[in-house]
Amino acid sequence: MASDEAALRAMGGALSTSDRQQVLRDFIKECSINSSLRHPNIVMFLGVAVDRESNNSPRFLMMELMDRSLHDEIFPGGVVPRQGAPMSLDRMVSILLDVSRALAYLHSRDPPVLHLDLKPRNVLIDRSGTAKIGEAHVIQSIQRATQAATVGVYGTPVYMAPEMADQELAKGAAADMFSLGVMACEMSSGRPPNPSGQIRGGRVVPERERRASDLAGMRHEELRELVDQLVMDEAERRWNAMRVQSFLQAIGGGQV
Repeated sequence: MASDEAALRAMGGALSTSDRQQVLRDFIKECSINSSLRHPNIVMFLGVAVDRESNNSPRFLMMELMDRSLHDEIFPGGVVPRQGAPMSLDRMVSILLDVSRALAYLHSRDPPVLHLDLKPRNVLIDRSGTAKIGEAHVIQSIQRATQAATVGVYGTPVYMAPEMADQELAKGAAADMFSLGVMACEMSSGRPPNPSGQIRGGRVVPERERRASDLAGMRHEELRELVDQLVMDEAERRWNAMRVQSFLQAIGGGQV
């Protein structure tokens, strides 16, 4: 992470003493949560590294070494949109199953752990081809997720559930499921999400309408129902991670 004067100015300037203390508390909390997570589809947290020559700062999370990201697999050679044949259905099902297993584990904890920035660059692939969630903060508790979303700390707009942009709406595990649906759509279409604006003519545009072009680009009809059940405005109606697993196992010949 850059810490020179130009980089600090670009980020809005150096933090105040109180802000630094809060950042440190958040960092320690994040480390505590990460150290408690153990699942074959979550990138393993190994510890913290510090620069002792710079007063033990900056601090870095040390994670399991991964081979590539899902973004690299969707767009071979970095060519966007994808050229040639789409990803195979079997490969897509395998990756989506891995991710849904990780989400089921996170969402079943007490209190739930939310990812809130699920996207292909944050799904990493190891040398065996196993997909694992990584490269993002994890947020423990619904209250903290709501506070974080309110101040715009977490998430990537084109993958975010509609409730993430509304301070009045609760944020929960369903927000991760929406992002999973957008990601599945991207894997099938071979092009990154490009939704229209959320507001048009003074009205809020429903997600299905906002993302009509993305949905039309899907090339795997087998995944259409999955995406339809995740990319929707009503959080309470979205499939949870266990329901997603059941669906994927059914179309994937019982993959486990």
